[in-house]
Amino acid sequence: MEQKIHINLMKLRGIMAERGFNITRLARTCGIAYGSLSRMLNGHFEPGYHFICMLIQALKMSPQEIMDVFFVRDD
Repeated sequence: MEQKIHINLMKLRGIMAERGFNITRLARTCGIAYGSLSRMLNGHFEPGYHFICMLIQALKMSPQEIMDVFFVRDD
């Protein structure tokens, strides 16, 4: 059975704000469609590995931030 990705969207949005990124700037920096990023941030799109890696690089996320955002436990 395939596992769903659970993303802490509030934490991700907070990191974006801390680093001065809005959706438009982050989408451009990552080279991804604005609509795809917007849907993901609104919980309507489950990103793949490559998409997540682009976000991590663009936001220069620390290992702890990566864990807090992309490795959310589903208890």
